[in-house]
Order: sequence, then C-alpha cells, then structure tokens
Amino acid sequence: MRYVSLFFLLSTQFLFGLPSTEEVFWWWDDGLISYEELEDFLEAISKEDTESFCDLQLAYLNQKCAAQAKEKKYRTQYAEFHWKSDIDSTAHLQNQKFHLKMFYQPFQMDLYSDTSFAITYKRKQNRAVLGDISYSYFKAGLPLQKQKGYFGRYYIHKNSIAAFLGFDQNLSFQVQLAKKESHFYFQSYRNENKHFILFRYQHKVLDAILFYDFFQKSPLVRFRLKQSKQKNTNWAWNADFYILEQAPQEWPLKLPKSIAQSSFWSAQNQDFFLSIFKFSFQEKWRLDVESKEHFTSLQGALTMYFNEAIVEGALQCREVKNKCEKPLIRLKAQKTHFKTFKSILKMRLMAPDWYELKHRPQIILGFSMHPEKGVLFKNEFILPEQNNTKKISWRQTSEYKPNNHFSFLCYFESFISKTFFIEAYRTSLSLSLYW
Repeated sequence: MRYVSLFFLLSTQFLFGLPSTEEVFWWWDDGLISYEELEDFLEAISKEDTESFCDLQLAYLNQKCAAQAKEKKYRTQYAEFHWKSDIDSTAHLQNQKFHLKMFYQPFQMDLYSDTSFAITYKRKQNRAVLGDISYSYFKAGLPLQKQKGYFGRYYIHKNSIAAFLGFDQNLSFQVQLAKKESHFYFQSYRNENKHFILFRYQHKVLDAILFYDFFQKSPLVRFRLKQSKQKNTNWAWNADFYILEQAPQEWPLKLPKSIAQSSFWSAQNQDFFLSIFKFSFQEKWRLDVESKEHFTSLQGALTMYFNEAIVEGALQCREVKNKCEKPLIRLKAQKTHFKTFKSILKMRLMAPDWYELKHRPQIILGFSMHPEKGVLFKNEFILPEQNNTKKISWRQTSEYKPNNHFSFLCYFESFISKTFFIEAYRTSLSLSLYW
C-alpha cells in the first residue's frame, strides 16, 4: 500500500536532507529508473542514509545530489525540532518520527524517536561523539551500520587519527594520511568478535576501497572514477564498481540490495559535448552472486540547448541479454518564457519488445511558474500509455519560502476520471520553520 505522506519539519526543507519518496516515485513513473533502482532509493530514504542516496543518484541518474549541500553556519546557540509521519488511506498515522537538535557551541545534542541519540563536541576539525555513530564520521567510503558508542577524531595538520569504542565492545581504529590531493586511510574493525580491515585511497579522480573479512576470508573492492568537464575538454565521465566474492551476511555494512546480491556491479556515465549538443551514454551491469546470471542495461541520450530551450531524446535498453527486452524511448522539451515561466512536454514509450512500440506513448504536458524569489508552482498532466490501465493524472508541486524563517513544500498527485472526478492518489507536505 502506498501512503499519503505528511511531513512537518523544522529548520530544514527536507527531513534529514533527503527528497520526498513521492519525488522518487515520479522518477520511476517517468521511466528514469527501474523498479530495482526504485527499491534501492527507497531503502536509502528509509534508513535516512544521505550518502548512499547521493551515490545512487549519481550512478543511476548521472545527477549530483542537492542533499549534499554545504552545511550552513549557525549562531552559537540554536535549537531545532523535526517531526515526520505518514497517513494511510484510512487517515491513520504511520511511522511517526521526531528529531530534537540543540546546539550550544561547541556542543550539540541530537535525540530521535527510536531512542537513539548523539552528543557531539566539535572544535575546528576535531570531533568527539557519544551515542549513535553515523558511518560518515569514519570517512570509510562504504555504508556501515550505525553503532552505539564513543567516536573521536583528532587532526595533526592534514593527517588524523580516529577511534571508536562501542557499548557492545566493538572496536575500530583509523589512521588518515594526506599529501596534497591524495588521502590514504587504514581502518581496523572488531565487530561481534569478527575482524575486518579497510584500506582506502582517495584522489581527485580515483577513490579505491578494499574491505576484508578475516572470518570468511572474503574481500569487497570498490572503485569510483570521476573525470569532470574542464574548460579545455569536451568529455566527462564517472563510474562506480563493486566486486564481492560472496554475499555479505554478517558484515557491518548496509549495501543497497542490488549491490549486496551481486558478485560484480558497475554503473558508468559518459557525457560528450559539442557546441549546443550533449551526447550521454550510460551502462549498468551486474552479475548475480547466487544464480551467476548477468543483467545489462544501456542508454543513449542526445540533448540540445538553444534559445532558453532544452530538447532531449533518450533510448534505453533495459535487458540486453534478451535482445533488448522492454525497450524504452523518452522525449523531453522544455522552454523558458520571460524568465519566470517554463513550458514542459514529455513523452515515454515502453513495450515488451520492439514490435509493440506502435501504441500511444505516455504524454506529459506541464508548466512551471517562478513569479518571485522563493515561490515556485509546477503542474503536470499525464496521459498514460495506451496499454496502461492507469487513469489520467495531475501532479502539482508548490514551494513557498518568503523569508529565512518559514517555507512550505507540497507534492500532490491525483487521478482524473472521464467524468472529471478528482481522486487523491499521493500527497507529501513539508512545513519548515527557522529560528
């Protein structure tokens, strides 16, 4: 069952820095991601894992993540309160959560509805944390399970040492060495009487990680490569690779489902630029760890930019080994008028095979208005594919942020019947207060 989501937030536009689940569902409805990829995104949102979500967004959509924006500088004293709840079709509250945050420089306290907490001391780069430890503190490059205990990091110039002591006697020790743009990490873990080590080399272009399990004699290797577009180049590339010998069962990791079930997983994105044109190529390939079956997805897209307009066409082959089963064609046109008004046209066509691409595609007509700073309205009307039983639907996004103390965000989708009866389908509301 899909829930109608109601979010009341304080001090941040998206709870815990992640987008709404409704926005991710719209990516799937528009054919931007597969159902398996949708599950990976929803899992990251449910675990409030911003770092994993942003890694997936870059790998699956070739988009940088807005949730990784730099932290704002706060006053020496402030407090925040976050409350979140889902409402099901019977108007009952589901999955209520709250987050209380209090800051008195240099101390910070975070308290959550699941009884987890964290008390943080931060002075310049040095940090000490007591309570529930997020893996982002470790800078490990792999999504580790949250653990309860004490964590501390101390810097000596650009180098640092870090240690973790768990309430359940789990231990970890890390050394970080830095030279110019290169960083090297060595980390040792003891988790539930099992021993693990992690090596990481991080550079502007390369991020290489080795995680080794001494108990199962099993390694995990991750490579991330990135080449950003420069002034004198017409090419950009990013790639992410995972290599596993066997499925991680008792590791202190929380890998996305599609990666944990693969002995090899890769996602590559390449962009080529020429005048007003951009050609994009995407490849995703994985080898199932149990069945040894391989799954390959390819996509090519051509985008043109001219006169405040964007026109894009994309062709995706969801399953190469089955002679491109379920091919997907997407078209998009967007035009900016008077700097405050945008018109949008999208089309999507998917069929079981190439011989059934003759029916009416999904058509989306929409517009967005930005009448003043901090105010945005966007409406889209969706006519489903001819062979789809889904009704005509209407999406609306409204954002209102008149000042630095208040903001409101709403995602709304409803069905429209032939008699023009409107039936609510999905809703997400966000209310933010800043002080």
